[in-house]
Parts: sequence; C-alpha cells; structure tokens
Amino acid sequence: NGDKLKDTPFKANNTLLNYFPYEPTFLIKSMDARINLYSNFNFSGDIYFDGVNLNGSGEFKSPSCFIKSSHHYFSNQNIMSADASFSIPVENGLNQFLANGVSVEYDISEDNIFISKSNSSFLLPMIEYAIDFDLLIFDLKSNQLKFDNGFGKEGVLISNKYGKRLFAYNALSAVYYLNTSRLCVSGVFPLSIKGFWIQPDKNEFCLLSNGEFP
Repeated sequence: NGDKLKDTPFKANNTLLNYFPYEPTFLIKSMDARINLYSNFNFSGDIYFDGVNLNGSGEFKSPSCFIKSSHHYFSNQNIMSADASFSIPVENGLNQFLANGVSVEYDISEDNIFISKSNSSFLLPMIEYAIDFDLLIFDLKSNQLKFDNGFGKEGVLISNKYGKRLFAYNALSAVYYLNTSRLCVSGVFPLSIKGFWIQPDKNEFCLLSNGEFP
C-alpha cells in the first residue's frame, strides 16, 4: 500500500483490479478469493479507493463476527458499516446474535463494536429472545453484549420460549454473556405473570442458559 493507504492496509491475490494510469483511484473485486484487511480480517466483495477514502461493498469477516453491507468505510483502526447485517456465528452453524439494517462502528484499537438498531429488534437465537434497545456495545475483550438506551429509558425484552404467546417485559439494561449464553437484566420493571405483578429482587435477574426464567 502507498502512503495514502498506510492506515488501511490490505493484501489481495487472484482478484480483479480496475484502474487507470496516473489516476489515484482503483476498484478491486475479490471474485472467488478473499482480501486480507488490516492484517487479520477477511473481506469478499468490492473495495474502492476514491483517492482519499477506502470504501467497500460486501462481506467482512473477523474471528468474532460477520458484517455484510453495501456501504463499508475503512479508516485508521476503524470500520463503519451502514444498513448492515451483523451476526455472531458459532461452530454448529447457528448464530448467537443477529441484527439487520443496523449501523455498525468497529473500533479495532479498543476492541469494541457499537451497533445502532433500525426498526428491527436484536435477536438472540440460542435463547429465543428479541431485544428492543437502541444501542448495543460488543465488548470483544470480555465477550459480552451490552444493551442500553441511555438517559434512563427502558427497553423491551421478548421471550419466544412460551409458545405462540410471546412474553414481553421492560428493563433499563441487559448484558448477554456469549461464553455461557446467559442473559442478565437490570432495572427490571414489574413482571405481569398470570394476572399478578412480580418484582424481581433488587430489580435484576439472570436467565438460565436455555433462556428460561430462574
């Protein structure tokens, strides 16, 4: 990479390069190969350099997550993706986390990923939960997903564990532990169960690893 691309290093083999001599722009198509990005990430799709910024359209893959978008922007130790599909896969082909139509900012230097949702809820397929919060922080160091709205505004958590009738309740924040598939909820509002209102001890609790209430 030249000086203009020293902050966004990449390496590619067996790809299609479209460029014009003496012009500072180019387009790379990965075809059936993958582009090595920031030394330890893979990308398949198109990468376009407009002379100033490096942009992309396609699938970004790291050891921790998968991001698909038509609008990636790559800068020094930072990746931003608009209208993206974001997932955290596990070995058996399932996903621990899914989100569609979201905005993603990957801070590589701090090992944090910030995700802002659109109209669709965040999904935790392993425990059959939908999480309706505005913001998620994926802490890669602790392997935790932290849901919050900020400003003391509650979000909604929806369990699909109980048949066709969904069970929804409100809370101020939640943390999902990827290593144990456990969801812990804080600032819980009273739960309405079979006509009774139940207030959890200290307004918090952790679900079992299968998504059931303790």
